[in-house]
Amino acid sequence: MVNDTHAKHDADYPLAHTQATRMLAAALEARPGLSQRTLAHTLHYKSSVVISHMSSGRAPIPIERALDIADALEMDRGEFLLAVLEQRFPSIDFQAILPSPAQLPGQERPSRDSKVIADLERIAGANFGALPEERLQIIKDVLSDRAPSRRWLTLDELPFVEDLRGACPELKSGGPSLEKRARIVAAARS
Repeated sequence: MVNDTHAKHDADYPLAHTQATRMLAAALEARPGLSQRTLAHTLHYKSSVVISHMSSGRAPIPIERALDIADALEMDRGEFLLAVLEQRFPSIDFQAILPSPAQLPGQERPSRDSKVIADLERIAGANFGALPEERLQIIKDVLSDRAPSRRWLTLDELPFVEDLRGACPELKSGGPSLEKRARIVAAARS
């Protein structure tokens, strides 16, 4: 029975363990004179239920509202935004790509990091924050894969694989038989 209760709690509050949820709940608790209703009104939410769900871990904290929430609760903007990003994209190691907290405000990001991020955003054609969720998910998948070259195609390989997919539609659902695969490999080697 206890395990069932924990499982239900985890299912109902999937983000309760995140740093962003803990920070939001602690900031609300530290300001007893500020009700969730008042905060919801300040942030232009129609209902305080939204604040309740975010502070309990039932709902994610929207990235686009993180700075507004931090300002309203007098939290450190950068620290809270980082926690929200980690909540929304747990597979990305933001600590590895963002400047350390010890870095002084106004200090430039190390040049290598700036160049890498600028290059990636140039290739993407937009800032990371403006990319559609589907493209961000692909970026996360690539970054989380420790051997990406086994899984991801180069632009030069893509036309061949597209032709192969056209010739073998079963590739996406189980792949070709071993015999057909051997014939394809033999033909490619000749």
